[in-house]
Parts: sequence; C-alpha cells; structure tokens
Amino acid sequence: MLRWVLIIAVLMSLSGCYYNNEEELLGTVVCDTSAVKYSTDVSAIISANCLPCHSTTTKEFGITLEGYSNLKANVGPMGRVLGAIKHSSGYFPMPKDAAQLSSCDINKIDKWVSDGALNN
Repeated sequence: MLRWVLIIAVLMSLSGCYYNNEEELLGTVVCDTSAVKYSTDVSAIISANCLPCHSTTTKEFGITLEGYSNLKANVGPMGRVLGAIKHSSGYFPMPKDAAQLSSCDINKIDKWVSDGALNN
C-alpha cells in the first residue's frame, strides 16, 4: 500500500513541473525588439495579418501594405498602420473583425518605425 502511495506521489510531483513553453514558465511573453528588421520580422507580421485585405490585388479601402515601399508609405508621421494596429482613437482597429495583434508584434512594428522604418 505504501509503495502505491509513493508511486502516485512521485507521478503527481513530476506532472506539476511540466511547462509547454517559456511563457508558461515565466508568466510573461519574451519579446526581443533589440534588432527588429523589415525582412525578417515586420514583413512576416504584415503578411500574416494584413495582406489578406491589403495586398496589391485586394487593396481594401485603397490601402496596399504589400512590399516595403507600400508599407513605408503608410507608417510615416501621418501613417495609418500604427494607429490601426494599436486600436488608437480615430483609427479603424485592425486587423478587421479579428483579435488585436499581440503586444509583441505591435512592439516590433513600433520599434521598426521608431528606428526609421528601414528596408533591412
């Protein structure tokens, strides 16, 4: 009987230490914005979240975000992208009819813009 209690106790203690990922372990999202690049970070976020409606073929509301020059034209001082993805007052919240981008993705785009929105 004692042997079964010990086996069950050991199994329960092992399952209590299991974490699927770093976020569960630390309780926070690790978001590295120290070296954000258009080619590896920003374009992937835009492709996954914006291009279904704002590609060169769809151009919803006349806004095209496909390609560096199109995106950069929409992120400058009067740009719509940051206001829209941050759900700021006076902007249409984007992506339309979907959840807001993760804070990490927003921070990466924001950092890229504040660093000059380089084609890197």
